[in-house]
Amino acid sequence: MRKSVPLLLLLLPVFAMAQKNAVKVNLSSLAVKNYHIQYERKLVSKLTLNVGFRYMPKSSLPFQSTFESLGGGLDDEDIRISDFRIGNTAITVEPRIYLSKKAMKGFYIAPYARYASFDMSLPFTYDEPTGPGTSIKRNADFTGKITSFSGGLMFGTQFNIAKRLVLDIWWIGGHYGTSSGDLDFRPTTPLTPTQQQGLKNTLADFKADPFKFTYDVPANGSGAFIKSDGPWAGIRALGINLGLKF
Repeated sequence: MRKSVPLLLLLLPVFAMAQKNAVKVNLSSLAVKNYHIQYERKLVSKLTLNVGFRYMPKSSLPFQSTFESLGGGLDDEDIRISDFRIGNTAITVEPRIYLSKKAMKGFYIAPYARYASFDMSLPFTYDEPTGPGTSIKRNADFTGKITSFSGGLMFGTQFNIAKRLVLDIWWIGGHYGTSSGDLDFRPTTPLTPTQQQGLKNTLADFKADPFKFTYDVPANGSGAFIKSDGPWAGIRALGINLGLKF
């Protein structure tokens, strides 16, 4: 018995650490083809650190019909929304301040920072002039990545639904930051001078406020390039996360 006392004293820190961690899965994000997992760890009395990783494989736009009916924020009829493809990965780091007596339980306030990378295919249709007042339709599919870095604030609630099961609900939050990216179109055969001119005309008219787009169509017919810069904003609302505490 006496020999077991020192061993128990050595194990006390291990027992003290019990249930100061949680791994969670965002159930609501599955509806929009996102796979989102989180790890939360208690730091001190009412403070934790939550780190999330999100992945969405490249696919068609979620809720595409709704997006089209609203115009999608793209003031350009030459974008083929039905052929638009997007995927993304994101890492979110958020300290959580709990207002209850214990961390990882009750209402919390969470300032956060997020880095995201978006893999995109942006399909244009442009008019190639064929004569006075006549033209034919051509397709130019731009592919590339846009990255963003933003900061924000979120409010949520977390509580136990069993001894080791937790439910983490994001009520409302939002973030704002900056973004930049490069997209390019590389045709299988060089563009003719008339195709280059038609593509230039379409890109010159392209608007996607508040983003700033600059473009280049090289004279050698190798394709076209787009650079994007602008603000980045997003909303986090009604996220339902189920987790295991350990």
